Amino acid sequence: MKTKENKDFIDELETMLSEERVERAKKEAEKEIFQIRLSESREKEEKGVQSTTLASSC
Repeated sequence: MKTKENKDFIDELETMLSEERVERAKKEAEKEIFQIRLSESREKEEKGVQSTTLASSC
């Protein structure tokens, strides 16, 4: 993985954009990450409920 190169690219972008725009982008990214994690959590929970329901009905 090219983490250092990616980080350098992101750092360079941050220097080119206004602080306000960078902060907005970070907040938006945090919201999207939160939504993804919440969705994954709900899927796991739903699968757990389905497994429990199947096990109890046997």
